[in-house]
Amino acid sequence: MQPDHLRFQLNEAKIHLEETLARLKETASEECGEVSLAMDLGHILDHICIAWHTRNMTFDEASAMTQQDFERLTNEVPNFGMERVISDCVAF
Repeated sequence: MQPDHLRFQLNEAKIHLEETLARLKETASEECGEVSLAMDLGHILDHICIAWHTRNMTFDEASAMTQQDFERLTNEVPNFGMERVISDCVAF
């Protein structure tokens, strides 16, 4: 595992999560649209996905990926060996 690149991606996810939480705190819940929230959470998930898929890469190796590979890996949600499923489920 390459901890420097992994830490970088997870820190990016943390920064975006903190920004999202701050925006939610400042905004009335009825004003926070689902599209905006979905975009924010999607961006956070992108960093988590790329962190997992590139955990064994150095910064240089990750930087050398093609844009196509980068986009594919940010969109491939890892199961982490558990029972996770991708769902289109709407909130209850």
